[in-house]
Amino acid sequence: MSYILKVSLMGGFVVLLTSNILLGKIPDYLPLNPGAYWNYQNSSGNLLEMAVSGQRQICGLDATILASSWQIESQEGEDQHFWSKDNEGNVYYHGWESLAPQPEIVVFNPPWTYLDLPLYIGKTWDISGTMYSDFFCSPPGEFFSYSAMVIDFQEVTVPAGTFPAVKVEISFGGGRVETRWFSDGVGWVHHDPEGIFVPWELYEWNAGTASEALTWGRVKSLYR
Repeated sequence: MSYILKVSLMGGFVVLLTSNILLGKIPDYLPLNPGAYWNYQNSSGNLLEMAVSGQRQICGLDATILASSWQIESQEGEDQHFWSKDNEGNVYYHGWESLAPQPEIVVFNPPWTYLDLPLYIGKTWDISGTMYSDFFCSPPGEFFSYSAMVIDFQEVTVPAGTFPAVKVEISFGGGRVETRWFSDGVGWVHHDPEGIFVPWELYEWNAGTASEALTWGRVKSLYR
């Protein structure tokens, strides 16, 4: 369990989402455990269901598969999204495979650093690398460069309950922004893909059975 703590620092405030920090426990903002699932809905009546369904190699790195099915207006689809974590709790996004209605593969090498711990309000980091259209990173690829920022620590109320969460914003350029609220031990509880569709809110979830998370920590040093 976590709570919001404000710490005075040089006349200002650093806001941390902690009890885990004080206890020396690394926050788990995306439980990638066997059996974990997350179901979302929005005010338009659309549905999104995600579940841990296995693992695969993305450009030579281990990633956990989050299989998703969605219904938006009259359209339905199925995707696979690829995520991992390291031993410091950082969360990485490797890309996705659209299975229906239109097949597509988009993967990133190195993967996005979606959460760069420790987190505090105003922290920023760059997300850049090469984007590919297969799982082997076969050339040619396309360079990408985004940025991320911790906006706030808030209590967020969604159909599944009220959660202490960190609000993280990804800026893609051209005015497009994606915002997610992550809660320790839960995952993201609210997702606002601005300008694409109505925000998703968590209404049902299960963190699954704790196990050793898949990481790319063994090889991420190659990119530093």
